[in-house]
Amino acid sequence: MKIGLAGLPMSGKTSIFNMATRAKAQTRDYLAQTDEINNGVIKVPDSRIDHLTTVFKPKKTTLATVEFTDIPGISNAESKSASKTLANIRICDAIMLVVRLFPSEEIPHIHNRVDPVADLEELCLEFIFSDLEMVTNKIERLNKEMKGVKKPEQVKELELMEILRQKLEDNSFISELELTDEQAH
Repeated sequence: MKIGLAGLPMSGKTSIFNMATRAKAQTRDYLAQTDEINNGVIKVPDSRIDHLTTVFKPKKTTLATVEFTDIPGISNAESKSASKTLANIRICDAIMLVVRLFPSEEIPHIHNRVDPVADLEELCLEFIFSDLEMVTNKIERLNKEMKGVKKPEQVKELELMEILRQKLEDNSFISELELTDEQAH
């Protein structure tokens, strides 16, 4: 399983990454933000596997693993890097959103406030904008492809993309849509 740690810059993502993986990834301030992605893999301890290993004594025991990806901070102030950052999130199986709840004079918040609700709203909007950009690009490609012969599957796909675009333009997540079995596939 691959878990992406996503949040605004200086929210504590790298600290959580370091705690989960026992890594020593460098924490940076907002001004020194880079596109560097930290990856770490941990083995998941399981007493059941340990018991089976002692009973059957296999040549090799393989534990389940979890890969953590510490994704650079997402901020609408950096819209170009935000879309690149969000592309890294798409390859993850799960996303852990990290919002800041600690005040610190040494580590300033990018908006000079501590408001986890506002930070979460900003993150969600960034996800929606990123999805909207992808759907809009897909609609443009489909419209170009359909200038000549319109295949039925392209027409259905375009209809679905228009539904998705409308949902995203309403600042809602695509996951909230109830799709038919045909649309879901």
